Parts: sequence; structure tokens; C-alpha cells
Amino acid sequence: MQQKRQRFPVHPAQVLPLLALLWVLSACGGPAFDRAYVAAGQGQAESDLRPSSQFSTTDDLNVVIKLNRHGGNLPVAARFLDPNGEEVQTVRAEVPEGVETVVLGIDADLRPDPAEQWVRGRYTVEVEVNGEVVERLFFRVD
Repeated sequence: MQQKRQRFPVHPAQVLPLLALLWVLSACGGPAFDRAYVAAGQGQAESDLRPSSQFSTTDDLNVVIKLNRHGGNLPVAARFLDPNGEEVQTVRAEVPEGVETVVLGIDADLRPDPAEQWVRGRYTVEVEVNGEVVERLFFRVD
């Protein structure tokens, strides 16, 4: 004996407002952070850099932060820690709406004493988005 399935009629006018609400929430409700990576090179654009986890003692230290769509005025930061866990520098930016890639870094030539080289060892970068640490990256200076 075959059972009859009950169907509940749904009118399109009942579904459209729900779909519109889901679309709005998906556009602005997701996390702003996508991913981050450490990069070598000189420049402020992602195209000037290449992903790397190995640096020399005189290189610039960069982090590329990739973001999802967000509402703008989004605070991001990269906190660089030396091999002893001491803060080297925190670089901050406020990201306007529509910007999905941010490069934060420390220019080796702009250190208080440019002749002083980076300490050799394993560094940590804490990536913050909207005041929360969203990722920890690691790289070596040799």
C-alpha cells in the first residue's frame, strides 16, 4: 500500500521576503576575515610581494590580509613578535568598504637604527581583525 505524501502549498509571495532577508544577511553578516600570509618583497601592493616564510636579516617583513565583503571602517592589525616573544611593532590600518586586500609591514630601512639587523630565529605575527586575533603566522629570519 502506497502512502500519499501531503503537500503544503507555498505561495511565492510567502517565500520571496524570506529569500530577500537571507540574501541581505549573507552579504553583510559573515566574517570579515578570509586568510592571511607572510610575504617577502618591497612594496605596498600584493603584486609587489611573494608568499614566503623565510627572510634575511635585512628584509622588509610583510603580512597580506585577505578580507571578505565588509561594511567599511574595519580595524586590522599585524603584531610582530621576535623569537623571544617581545613585540617588535604593531602595524594598524582602518580598511574602507570595498577593500579586500591589505598589506601591513615593517620597512627594514625605517627602523630606529637601519644598520641593526633583525634578530635571527622564529617570529610570530598575530593578525587582528576588528580587535580579535584571527590568526597567528610564523616565519624565520636567518
